[in-house]
Amino acid sequence: LQLTGRTGQALLSLGRADEALEKLRVAQAGGFNPPDIQRAFGLALVANGLYAEAERAIVDIPADSRGNLELVQGYLLLERGADAPAEEALRRFVDIRPTDPAALNLLATAVYRQQRYSESVALLERATDLDPANETWAANLERARAALAAEGLASEAESTRAATN
Repeated sequence: LQLTGRTGQALLSLGRADEALEKLRVAQAGGFNPPDIQRAFGLALVANGLYAEAERAIVDIPADSRGNLELVQGYLLLERGADAPAEEALRRFVDIRPTDPAALNLLATAVYRQQRYSESVALLERATDLDPANETWAANLERARAALAAEGLASEAESTRAATN
């Protein structure tokens, strides 16, 4: 069961959430459920769109010093479009694990959706500094910088319009 659970974690980290869920479900059902496996199970449920089941699984994740509960809560809320509550949960997770680039990326997503582009850029710059080879962080950083630039141009245009009227 331990090998099955650890294989599920590895599959999840490779972005193969559907395969991961199958392995993690077997491990959980068999009684192998340390906090990191519970976290992976919850994340796999969310990644597979099984939000109601993920909410039920969260109840079993103990609050711990590694932020397992906060990560799953934040990701679930983010996927459900509850950006402000997701930000709160993800901020707690980033406070616990400030050098986790994936967590910084998720938090950047939450603030980006709230149109706080400057903050999103800063978070994504940190994520990219921590993991320069990750294409996801780089693409998200490029998108956030473009949104910030567009916001600046819109503000300049509005100022010019107001000055000429």
